[in-house]
Amino acid sequence: MARTAQETAKVLSDIYDESFDNDSYEQFQVGWPELRSIAGVQKLTTTYLNQVDKHLRDLEMLLVVCDSFLLVARQLDLSHARSMPARLIEQYLPDAEELVDPGDDIPEDEDDSF
Repeated sequence: MARTAQETAKVLSDIYDESFDNDSYEQFQVGWPELRSIAGVQKLTTTYLNQVDKHLRDLEMLLVVCDSFLLVARQLDLSHARSMPARLIEQYLPDAEELVDPGDDIPEDEDDSF
């Protein structure tokens, strides 16, 4: 039986709280087939994944979609990531003539399956 996105997010949160090889409370990878099994669905749509991520964010967690797996983490797990220095931001700013409307590059919302 298919789970709602909220139910799937709760399961992922519960799994996060489990201990893996003596490492507890750490980000973890879940494969596409495993997440489909947990969700009880044959296909995971972009809409469904976005809803799972929304419910995880309510729990201060994230669902990061990658090509061959998904990553489940608490936002605090990623707080140790290095910050981008202002000098690099300035170095990569576009020239005034390169500026375009931000909406120009946004593709239409598609409901892809994975």
